[in-house]
Amino acid sequence: KQHVDEVFEKVNQMLERHGGSFLLNTTYPTAADITFAALAYPMIWPPQCDDLVFGYDINRMSKQLHDQVSIYRGQLAGQFALRMYDQQRIVDRVQ
Repeated sequence: KQHVDEVFEKVNQMLERHGGSFLLNTTYPTAADITFAALAYPMIWPPQCDDLVFGYDINRMSKQLHDQVSIYRGQLAGQFALRMYDQQRIVDRVQ
């Protein structure tokens, strides 16, 4: 958890520093953006992936896990990762 918190803080700082849409202040997602979003999955439980395990639902996960996910989702880094799943995921086109 300490390492994850440190990574989220670093991403928070990167996004705050330049205020851009992506980690490297580009106008398009890079491998860094996609990788962070993919690795952040278990910390943010994106709604687009509800079918993979189970959704972000207090009735299906422990209160401790639900609360921790809420904390990560509330951070700039978590919001960024959620936005990546919302705007950049192309599963529908692949299927």
